[in-house]
Amino acid sequence: MKSQLNLVLVLLFAIVANSANAQKKYLSRSIFLNNQNHTQAQTSKPFYKSGGSSQWLRVAEFETSPDDADTFAIYKYSYYPNGNLRQTKQSERATVGDSFVDNNLTSYTFDAAGNQTVILVQDYDNFHNLINYSKDTFSYDAHNNTTFELSELWSSGVWVLSYGFKTLYIYDANGNIKQEIAQTLDTTGAFINNLRADFFWNASGTNLDSALEYMPDSLNANKWDVSVRVINISLLNGNLYKILSATLQTDTGGTWKNYLRITNTYNTLGSQLTELYERYSKSAWVPYYRSLSKYNLHNDLYIYKYYSYVDSLKSFQISQGQADSLQYDVHGNLITDQQYFYYSWSTAWTEGNKLAYQYKEFTSIKNDESISYTILVYPNPCNDHFTIMNKNPDADLKISLYDITGKLVLEMQNKGSGPITVPTAFLPKGIYNLVLVNGNQVSSSRIVKE
Repeated sequence: MKSQLNLVLVLLFAIVANSANAQKKYLSRSIFLNNQNHTQAQTSKPFYKSGGSSQWLRVAEFETSPDDADTFAIYKYSYYPNGNLRQTKQSERATVGDSFVDNNLTSYTFDAAGNQTVILVQDYDNFHNLINYSKDTFSYDAHNNTTFELSELWSSGVWVLSYGFKTLYIYDANGNIKQEIAQTLDTTGAFINNLRADFFWNASGTNLDSALEYMPDSLNANKWDVSVRVINISLLNGNLYKILSATLQTDTGGTWKNYLRITNTYNTLGSQLTELYERYSKSAWVPYYRSLSKYNLHNDLYIYKYYSYVDSLKSFQISQGQADSLQYDVHGNLITDQQYFYYSWSTAWTEGNKLAYQYKEFTSIKNDESISYTILVYPNPCNDHFTIMNKNPDADLKISLYDITGKLVLEMQNKGSGPITVPTAFLPKGIYNLVLVNGNQVSSSRIVKE
């Protein structure tokens, strides 16, 4: 399963982002919801290591502001038997009294392969009736690649495309994204071309050589005009959303001219540590902005700083930032997050909201009860391998392992019962999602490589 949001847009957005927070939220969404494997990202579950075979699901989140010690918002999560997120309910404190009023409900639907097919958002009215608000629909090909996305709004009792958009995806023989076409609605309610991106991979499909962005011709919406290209691309492990370096160029009268250069670094778990953007000016690259991220032993981000380059000072100056004081329980679950924010106009860190989390133990992860009773996975955490003990003699087991970004890193097939050794020595340390499929039975679990 490959990319869902084109590389060119990721780079362009970084240029026009007005704040570090806006940029951080956008890139977080593009990386974790729309990255190399849309299916795995969409079915991502908040599991937390507890040792042995037990895992934990986050069931509630409580938000408190620094101005009031009382909780002002509650988020509750429910799950399908296999651990996929079923619903999220948001409640807010009533304007009078200490009671909470349900605000909205988000429901998630999946197909038999675990692909997310629908995200439905509904609001509660004054009589606690659910009223449709928005709906996102996804479709997939036989390889579970996303081929289509559609967003709709509820209006006068029907689904309409008043703010609608749809995105079409085409893949090459290696399963890499080849072309992406985004379309929006015109004033007549018809879809028209909005943006197109073409991706050119090397022969082995392991790295992106270049990308082109096209805009529709101003006189003919069915004609594409190339506007931007990205070259000198280096990706971390072939992940389109783990850019090590890239150069963005614009088309000026048929001549490509340098515009922006990006350089990133990552830790061993694939989390971004630094990013540097440079503008091309007067035949030279000059600093534009940079960011710095720090992670704790759980690989959770706890410091993010955004710096703008000040020409008059010839140096980077912090513009915005966020720091999080994180606390964990004995199982490694995040239980509190006290946020702090830095703004250039205040020249000091200020206290933000505090989040508290609750969990429940989840000892088996299954779509079909029988598959989890016949399969045992050990050891977990693992080092150079782990073993799948399959007790079902009639099994035809498909084994897939995905990294934290959703990229498929290993795939195996095994028939019959007995132990199956899955090699992991070639993988970097980190968290992986193991998906086992036997006919119409699906089981998924979290594997930790140490």
